[in-house]
Amino acid sequence: MSQASIVIPSTPPLPGSTLVPLLNDALAALGTNFSGTTDPAANAQPYMTWADLSTGFVKRRNAAGTAWVVIGRILRQRVDAITLGDLPTADVGPVYVAGYGMREWNAGLGAYAAAPEFRTLDNSLGFAIAYPNGGSSASPANIAVNSRYVVPNPFPGFRVHCELELRLGGIWGSPGGNVAVAGTGGGTEYFGCIASQYNDADLVVQTANNFLISNNPGGSCHPFPAPGVVTSAPARIKCWKVKGALA
Repeated sequence: MSQASIVIPSTPPLPGSTLVPLLNDALAALGTNFSGTTDPAANAQPYMTWADLSTGFVKRRNAAGTAWVVIGRILRQRVDAITLGDLPTADVGPVYVAGYGMREWNAGLGAYAAAPEFRTLDNSLGFAIAYPNGGSSASPANIAVNSRYVVPNPFPGFRVHCELELRLGGIWGSPGGNVAVAGTGGGTEYFGCIASQYNDADLVVQTANNFLISNNPGGSCHPFPAPGVVTSAPARIKCWKVKGALA
């Protein structure tokens, strides 16, 4: 790249020994634009480009030819995805690691690490499945009608969103809404069960007095086609944290 002026003096006489070097420098500047630590504003025309080696920025002259506008980093106009094995061992600016996200150079570690804002975001998101009544993933426990179960919050210190599911016929699904209907003997029968967070702390599962789920999908809008009479069934709680940290 060249820092030369692209304007050749027009004052005659201009001997060839003077004209040719000026012309060569002007052509070099036109072909490569400007590069260096010294501001070439005196030689620049509107829309010309300067690789400012003092700042590492590529700049373009504005339409009026009065100022430089930053348009990007020198030799770095995009962030390419690389594999974890190709992670640089020196600072080359922000990088995107496939499967891991954005990384920035951490001088204290001498290595690339997750950018602080991405670490903060990642730490505020989470998903877990909790099992009431002492159950586990390998052996979900049953919940029964007219019962209350307290389950530790899998994300202590966070307000969470949770959804209760029952396993009927080997299939997991939501029990739907809670309903009350007139019973055959003249009383009221209650259907349903729900999980919710109590006082920004534990999760609580509460079941209805008579049935965990309506035997009619249209009764409480659940996904099971024909669950029949259900008074006990394996249960789990799907739990999400989406920010919601307690102050």
